[in-house]
Amino acid sequence: MFQLYQMRQNVDKSVREAISVTELTTKLGVRRKTVYRWLKAGLVNGFRLPGGHYRIPLNELERIS
Repeated sequence: MFQLYQMRQNVDKSVREAISVTELTTKLGVRRKTVYRWLKAGLVNGFRLPGGHYRIPLNELERIS
């Protein structure tokens, strides 16, 4: 049970330090499709949430902008 709690803490922290695809498109001025292509090609690092939504770490935004 404690391990599950720790895993949830790590996921929550990761999500807090990451932005959505929509937020990334707004900050960079690109289309959503472009960001999904970058994710698929490995040009941008991101991760999927259990619901299937992508999140991009903030340090990745700094790297590509």
